[in-house]
Amino acid sequence: MMKASRILITVMLLLGGAISSFAAQRDSTSRKLGDNHLFMPKGAVSVGMQFSYLDIGSGNTTVMLLLKGLDATGTYFGIGPYFGYTFKDNKTIGARLKYSNTTGVIGNARLELPGLDIDLGVDDLNANSSSLMAELFYRSYMGLDNKGRFGLFFDIALQYTNSTSSFGSGPEAGSALTKSNKLRLAARPGLEVFVMNNVSSVFSLGIGGISYTNSKNVRNGEVTGVRNTSNARFMPDITDISMGLAIHF
Repeated sequence: MMKASRILITVMLLLGGAISSFAAQRDSTSRKLGDNHLFMPKGAVSVGMQFSYLDIGSGNTTVMLLLKGLDATGTYFGIGPYFGYTFKDNKTIGARLKYSNTTGVIGNARLELPGLDIDLGVDDLNANSSSLMAELFYRSYMGLDNKGRFGLFFDIALQYTNSTSSFGSGPEAGSALTKSNKLRLAARPGLEVFVMNNVSSVFSLGIGGISYTNSKNVRNGEVTGVRNTSNARFMPDITDISMGLAIHF
């Protein structure tokens, strides 16, 4: 969790610094409130690739104080190409695909609740989840300088995600699966910086959205349960912090 917190803080500082830079450059005598620098011109085509990586270890957190001898590790990896077309100055529509994989291992953990006479232990639990997401997005840019090098953006994305998850121990690991289909309306702010005339670096952070999920529990090829859930959640998502590069034509 410490590494995840550092990544989140770094991204927020970058966004905050960009906003401060924008405020410092404003000239009240020549600019009106609401004016926007040109960052992405009409007709521009963007092709990019973004990456996500998160590494969590039990030694980096003090949250689960009731778990004794906790030995757990987890990793998250995501990669996604995207395409965008600017139909109006600073207004872009596009599509993105994203593949992600999450793995976790609990080597040992013991739960003790004093006074309740509860003592539970688990060993060698393995979890794995892989998903493929497709999305259509609308992106609005806000240029931060006259040269069009720095810009903030905000995405509204309609996403469909198909995922498969397994959780188990020993020979039973992998025999029980959860297959899910999720439809989601998501929000994602970000920062884009042109490092060359036609190449930019992109940083983005998911902040939640509204979703509907259909999940099926499958054991040995047979469906043992079905669950439909919907929720609205708006908060920073550490598994949706992405960075990458884009080429513009």
